[in-house]
Amino acid sequence: MIGSTVNPTFLISTRAMPIAHVNGIDLYYESQGKGRPVVLIAGFGMDHRVWQYTADVLSRQYRVIYLDNRGVGQSSCPDHAYTVKMMAEDTIGLIATLGLSSADFVGASFGGCVVQEIAARHPEIARSATILCSPVKASPRLLQFARLRIEMLQADIPSAIVGRFFAVTGLSNDYMTRPGSVEQLVSASPAPVSEIGLKQQLHAMSSFDSRSWVGEIRCPTLLISADEDMLVELADVSFMASVVKRHRLHVFEKTGHNPWFEQPDDFHALLLDFLSLPIN
Repeated sequence: MIGSTVNPTFLISTRAMPIAHVNGIDLYYESQGKGRPVVLIAGFGMDHRVWQYTADVLSRQYRVIYLDNRGVGQSSCPDHAYTVKMMAEDTIGLIATLGLSSADFVGASFGGCVVQEIAARHPEIARSATILCSPVKASPRLLQFARLRIEMLQADIPSAIVGRFFAVTGLSNDYMTRPGSVEQLVSASPAPVSEIGLKQQLHAMSSFDSRSWVGEIRCPTLLISADEDMLVELADVSFMASVVKRHRLHVFEKTGHNPWFEQPDDFHALLLDFLSLPIN
């Protein structure tokens, strides 16, 4: 079933965003709602605003915390090699600064790599993990996508063309046939980012390989894939499903790399159902 589409204005936020000094950097974040904390971690080159619509939905029941990873948005952009471990420590530092002992973590694409690191290496913090269209090791196609994004920034390519690039690589064939679908994603294309931030996030992505340890995840885990994802193959998620014991697996049909964008109603229903499950 295809749910309603996301209004591109979901990327616009007018709330003042707090800052936390953690792990040697300034980390910007937003927090809305009350209740059990749910942390949303964005993918490569994306800032917190990519989660705005999801945060609005989840915050009816939970306290939602969503941040700018180092290198993007209003967080610090240090010019040295990033690692996924480092970015996980940023998020853990934010949780500690907010006085929280644990949270449910949701990560999309590269953000899902950060969630893998948190859930496997810091089990005392992860109440649950939702890993969405995320690799265990970045494929040549995914790395080339990231490099092209950097080259487009260096070449000062117009944002409308960048948006179409994201549409071609991120949307399903079915979604792209809908009137206005590509224009919708163009309108929702990422905010300007720095070349330094993208390069250092690419370093983190290219050096990431969780195949030898992702099976150490012990918390309840929701694994999500999509059958038309061009950037992260189902094989990555299937591998996690073969080694992560307490998992649920869902594959969105006729959907590309961004199920939360193409099928928001179904995605949010799936996530809310998972978050409502008791922890034994």
